[in-house]
Amino acid sequence: MEAKNKIIATVEIGTSKTVTLIAQIDDNKTLRLIGHGHSTSRGVVKGEILGFEQVTNTLHASMLAAEKSAQVPIDPNNIYLSVAGNHLKGFFNHAQIQVSNAENIVSDEDRLRLMEEAKRKELPPNRVYVNRVGSPIYLDGTPTPNPVGLVGKSLAVKYWLITGEEKKLRVMARALNAYGFRGKDIFCTALVVGDLLSSEEEKKEGCLVIDIGAGTTDFILYQKGVVVHTDSLPLGGDHLTNDLAIGLRTNYKQAEDLKCRIGKAIEDRCDRNETVMLSENFSIGNGIIRRHAVNQILHNRILEIFQVITQKMGDKWNPNQHKGGIILTGGTAKLDKIEKAAQDFFGVSVRPGILPNWIDSELRIPEYSTVMGVLNYVFKDHTSKDKTPSRSSSTNLLKKVANFADRIFNL
Repeated sequence: MEAKNKIIATVEIGTSKTVTLIAQIDDNKTLRLIGHGHSTSRGVVKGEILGFEQVTNTLHASMLAAEKSAQVPIDPNNIYLSVAGNHLKGFFNHAQIQVSNAENIVSDEDRLRLMEEAKRKELPPNRVYVNRVGSPIYLDGTPTPNPVGLVGKSLAVKYWLITGEEKKLRVMARALNAYGFRGKDIFCTALVVGDLLSSEEEKKEGCLVIDIGAGTTDFILYQKGVVVHTDSLPLGGDHLTNDLAIGLRTNYKQAEDLKCRIGKAIEDRCDRNETVMLSENFSIGNGIIRRHAVNQILHNRILEIFQVITQKMGDKWNPNQHKGGIILTGGTAKLDKIEKAAQDFFGVSVRPGILPNWIDSELRIPEYSTVMGVLNYVFKDHTSKDKTPSRSSSTNLLKKVANFADRIFNL
């Protein structure tokens, strides 16, 4: 893809917010973020669109705000979306072929035949491929980055294939089409966030990137530099707030304010005898509550999220094989002491996800990890030189399935 003053837009339709970024890739293959806009989401529950008209309205508001900020119109044919939700499923597909040359010299045709075999998996009629992520090629059992020209009898590779429910992906496409836009491509949230926030060293050592949003928690597990698991859970910050509202017998708004104001992800002994006001104002219905009760509720839900993540990963997760630790991001990752809770639970080092310096300081916050991750990946896909943001070797592992965008966006 040639880049000459190319205008691209990336969009996240999240449970709590809808965000649009507009960027320019110039003929020197450098990226410049020129506009952004956001609006409060309506009609999205646990990452899935349930109110179509509400979503189209908030999406349009976000895009209009981004265009006003950038002072340029969005290119209707260069819009990239992120997708999350429990309907996303991933699995490994293995492929092995025999080298065709009589002298066992590996050809490029052998390599391509292997790749096609690894990508070939019949899906149910209601599902489509979203992303595929490859691992190194093995030549006679030995990892070989480029086996072409070498001598061997067999080639093997495996792909982590991510699929989604077609009708749910089509709803996203229709939301764009409602205002005359056509999506260019779509990306699994966990993949782009992981690629943005984790270093190549951390991936090689093995690391887990967890993005806890309002309605979903998306995560990606790396081992020896490659993806071994991705998933999306219908659990997030909204569930913490709802638990507080029920446990403290208050309304959702007060519970959300309380969570952000004094909440912790651990049960801190020093909070056992401390009391706080339910609201900072002295309105009717305000009351005194024990701070420990708040933190106990939050701690239990955070542990549940971590437990489900562990169950989903199964025996792929081993603290001894993931010295790269855990990276936390998403709006809920701002909860006080959540890194301590994660470290105690998983038994490895934990750090917050830090967005790169090329991102404007006002946007360098956990809530923007997803939409920035899409922008980062699209930029790297447009360029071939080491420009800021730095090109990662994992980019070549993230490839789209042919004709997916046409199938989803051509309605």
